[in-house]
Amino acid sequence: MSSPTSYPHRHQLLTELLRLHPCPFEYENTYHFLLVPSLSQLSRSAALDAILLQSWSGNIDHVDPDVIHNIKSLRFDASDFEVIGRLGDGQFGVVDAVRCRINGQIYASKTMKKRAVSRAGPQLSLSIERHMHIIGHSSQGPVPRLIAAFQSDQTISLITTYAECGSLWDRLCCLSTDGTVAGQMTETELSHWSPQMILAIQWVHDQGFAHRDIKPHNFLIASDRRLLLTDFGSAASLLPKVSTGQRQYVPYDQCLLPAGTPDYIAPEILAYAENAFSDHISIDHVSHGVSPHGYDSSVDWWSLGASLFEMATGKGPFWAPTIQQTYNLITQFRGELQLPPFLGPEISDVLTKYVRGHLGDTDM
Repeated sequence: MSSPTSYPHRHQLLTELLRLHPCPFEYENTYHFLLVPSLSQLSRSAALDAILLQSWSGNIDHVDPDVIHNIKSLRFDASDFEVIGRLGDGQFGVVDAVRCRINGQIYASKTMKKRAVSRAGPQLSLSIERHMHIIGHSSQGPVPRLIAAFQSDQTISLITTYAECGSLWDRLCCLSTDGTVAGQMTETELSHWSPQMILAIQWVHDQGFAHRDIKPHNFLIASDRRLLLTDFGSAASLLPKVSTGQRQYVPYDQCLLPAGTPDYIAPEILAYAENAFSDHISIDHVSHGVSPHGYDSSVDWWSLGASLFEMATGKGPFWAPTIQQTYNLITQFRGELQLPPFLGPEISDVLTKYVRGHLGDTDM
């Protein structure tokens, strides 16, 4: 069967294929992404992925080989996209600008090797990442729209809408005077971006998640100067509130490893990871049947403060030549943030709120 050029046609054929050849096994345990039962599209995709996963593992004697061939030829895969440029390299994969061969549109493609994803363990949550893009589209949230998600036997790919103007980090680089360090934004420009950054972070918290990797690199600039928050691979779910006004905490078992980027990471994240490593607290809690909470969602506000400081001054508040030195500065910080004298009172107040006042407002 040849692949039609129209993806709606391919989609229709895939749906009919699954109806005629329903998945003959439980697919929840083999599917890499979060299943939302109310969204039939995800369940359908899960079943198709399950067939392919079983095929790659050699455990699919009961499925017609023609069915497998047709699924592979009809589904989106890397051959449907032409890479036109590298947008960024991350800890677990790469992001490229790609052109869809079907409609000619430009998208962003995040590709991760399954081996790296497996090694990352709880530090990387593809289920949350995909979920956030989906609910962002359905609720018109400040995140890129998920266009497609597919996998091969070696990689997993997410295709999202493309932000034509790059990221806030790209903007800082454009403002650089010598090309070696980031530039500085004016207070006027900061006053345009900072409210959008705050609203985006609050939107994530309202959905029941902490982002845990807030930084200028992860705020994309759309053509209409709207900010879109991306890269939810480090995100963690928040425990439900027991009472009104209660803080929302990350489950303790998701706080045992550091998450985020060194220059922007909150001290609580480092403290919980250090305690888990040195004292083996988790073993005691498991043995006593206790399930404590970890740090709360305010770790994102710390990272916002560090990001705004860098955007205003061209240098992060805890920058150091080595990662360990940066971590030492963060963990030893006691609220005495040295603000450059050229900063105006408004931006100084914002930085004081999100960084200097953070430690005293957070329980450990």
